[in-house]
Amino acid sequence: MRASVVLTCYCWLLVRVSSIHPECRFHLEIQEEETKCAELLSSQTENQRACSGVWDNITFWRPADVGETVTVPCPKVFSNFYSRPGNISKNCTSDGWSETFPDFIDACGYNDPEDESKIQLHGFFLFFKKTNRQFQKPKKPD
Repeated sequence: MRASVVLTCYCWLLVRVSSIHPECRFHLEIQEEETKCAELLSSQTENQRACSGVWDNITFWRPADVGETVTVPCPKVFSNFYSRPGNISKNCTSDGWSETFPDFIDACGYNDPEDESKIQLHGFFLFFKKTNRQFQKPKKPD
């Protein structure tokens, strides 16, 4: 009897120690995706394309030529929040990458303004949408 109690306590402690807080897991998954992106970018040959491969803080966009559309699934890290699976895209233009389309919230199913968590998540994606402009190729002067 005593051995089973000790074993149960040990297992409980082991689970508690090895578990990761959801917020930490979120950041860890983002870092893992960013690392994969960096590895992909570093392993590419020097074949210059109009739009370089880029990590925009939530998604890896592979290199592309002008006129090419790159489409990727909604980021895996947010899959617990999706109301439906979806894809997001960017166009490679002569001025660099376009904005992401369709809007991430629409593509991945965040369209319920009554849900507070979705409103917060919408704000989060708006933040990333603004910060990822630093990765876009500057426009050429006229």
